[in-house]
Amino acid sequence: MLKEIKHINLLKLKTQNNNGSTIVFPKNTLEVSKLLKLCNKRKIEVVPIGGNTNRVKGTFQTDKTKSILMSLKQMNKIKTIDEDNLIMTVEAGVTLERVQQKALSKAYLFPVHVASHKECNIGGNISTNVGGLQVLKYGNIENNINGLEIVLMDGTIINQLSILKKDNFGPKIWKLFCGSEGTYGIITQASLNLLPKKNYTYTYLIEISKFTALFKLFKQLRSKYFDQLTSYEVIFPEPVSILNQKYTKKFNIIVEFNSNENKSFNNDFEKFKVIKFEKNKIQSQIWPLRTKVVTQQAENSYLYKFDISLPLNNWSIFLNAVKIFHKDNASYEPYFFGHLGDGNLHCNYKINNSNQKKYQKLENSIYQLVIKLGGSIAAEHGLGYSKNHLIKKYKSREHFEILNKIKSLFDKDKLLNRNKLIKS
Repeated sequence: MLKEIKHINLLKLKTQNNNGSTIVFPKNTLEVSKLLKLCNKRKIEVVPIGGNTNRVKGTFQTDKTKSILMSLKQMNKIKTIDEDNLIMTVEAGVTLERVQQKALSKAYLFPVHVASHKECNIGGNISTNVGGLQVLKYGNIENNINGLEIVLMDGTIINQLSILKKDNFGPKIWKLFCGSEGTYGIITQASLNLLPKKNYTYTYLIEISKFTALFKLFKQLRSKYFDQLTSYEVIFPEPVSILNQKYTKKFNIIVEFNSNENKSFNNDFEKFKVIKFEKNKIQSQIWPLRTKVVTQQAENSYLYKFDISLPLNNWSIFLNAVKIFHKDNASYEPYFFGHLGDGNLHCNYKINNSNQKKYQKLENSIYQLVIKLGGSIAAEHGLGYSKNHLIKKYKSREHFEILNKIKSLFDKDKLLNRNKLIKS
């Protein structure tokens, strides 16, 4: 495959071979377009890769002899910052961290933040429609985009980059590509919405004994500080115990406020133990703990991951049902944490003496309960290759069929990121 791509002599496109995979590194949108056009003609499958964090095997190659990887690593320019319209235009290979830092250097904020911000790329963030730690206030990344440039499998370039805040000149086609997991087209550039940075950031790490108190506190804070409350994260007792190397039955909560007022929120936490408090701290000690909760999973064998969301009023029902399941099935050890303020929880597990039958039992139990309670079984990580069977199983036939029709419209031979999101 590498030999064939080299033979194309596409603008001296950089290529390399890694573990049997051909990887190409286009330097601009035109090179992406020409490469896709040629691959479409020769029926070569293309798998786009960004930061390759790969939570659900979104860049998995089913057949390395029939496909190439396309990395946008070299397309990493921050092109413009329009301070009148508060729009930053970037190439898809820019890391989320660089976008955040550039915005802050101009006293602006790009409010999307995820644990993997140092590695993940904007193109990948948009194609999976990431949520992260501040969805409660700012929404998923699709809510922070003002336009995209996309290249389709046949090489067609769709440029809908924009600095306009109001534009009803037809539907915004670019929105279809948010969350499409690289199956409809390859995102090459993005117009990102910026916000003026707030003067003060207040971050609390709080200990709470009862789960019911978590929601009571959240509702009180949301009602009182709706415009200032940006994060409300929960870490269940099992991760807390591993983190502190000491058994506990208590929950840890991370609460963050952004405000232009120099004020104290301490009175709102009088009933709870405040473990740590930070004000405008650049090198936070609280948020790295939340990152460590993610990174320590694998080393402690919590390998089975369920990224779910529920309406807030159904969480107690879900957790009570799960508690009964655990009681009757001692092989499953839970490891729960997540963005409770927006209803998203990572319900992850260790399965003792694991086998496929045990995993299938757990998956069916979790997913059926979530669907019954009006939730989602893919809250923010998408479906990728690992979960591409779930839409047909848990969504309506009409939903599945319309996704297939859109795929056929943009990529009739199903060459682009094949078997991701839905089975081809």
